[in-house]
Amino acid sequence: MSDKIVAVSRSTLDHIFLDQPSIINKAVVINNGLEIDGYLGGDGRQLREELGLNENDILVGMIARVSHWKGQDLFLNIARKTFLEFDNVYFIALGSPFQGMENLMDSFRKEAVSLPVDRFFIHEFSDNVKDYLASFDVFILPSTQPDPLPTTVLEAMATKKAIIVNGHGGSTEMIEHKRSGFIVSTPNDSDEFLMYLREYIKSPELREEMSKGAFDRVNKDFSVQSYTHNIQKLFKQYLN
Repeated sequence: MSDKIVAVSRSTLDHIFLDQPSIINKAVVINNGLEIDGYLGGDGRQLREELGLNENDILVGMIARVSHWKGQDLFLNIARKTFLEFDNVYFIALGSPFQGMENLMDSFRKEAVSLPVDRFFIHEFSDNVKDYLASFDVFILPSTQPDPLPTTVLEAMATKKAIIVNGHGGSTEMIEHKRSGFIVSTPNDSDEFLMYLREYIKSPELREEMSKGAFDRVNKDFSVQSYTHNIQKLFKQYLN
């Protein structure tokens, strides 16, 4: 039996406790770390030009596998409601399905046909994530089921994005509400997503404030250095 069990988030640990309550005294949370320098220097200008956006347009993005629970349908709904209020807001979903699940992408594209083709974009996954992130004004995590510790949120924090996350899973431990982003308190509520998105759209200053808060937090608590420090500290407890 293990002496210690490490989970990437409190949310993950709580889920494990449901099946294995006996491990509560040997479990610990150590968050994953991101190599932040690898996400600096992204250039989103080319993508924005390809999409026909100017500097006053707002691009809202998500990055995720196309699957039943990653929230593409919720993202569509948020976009649909946003388009009724704003003429300068655009949405882009970056991601691909797993092999053998291409039907999910087909369904996603069919649902998106109901939205303006010049304002809602779907791109297959790209290795050049940092340039995509650099093009976003707002990053949304719409996963409809709890995500243990979504790397895409760390990536968005490292590229200084204004962020909105669904109110469950590890993302609620990554984002400090109203300091480094917004947390939707009622999971999967498109109206609450829109409420926070509306604030970002209307205030460049708020986007700047939140993006700085997100960057400061990922540097402090979710870097490779902090992860390494916490792992070493755990090992030293046993070596000593």
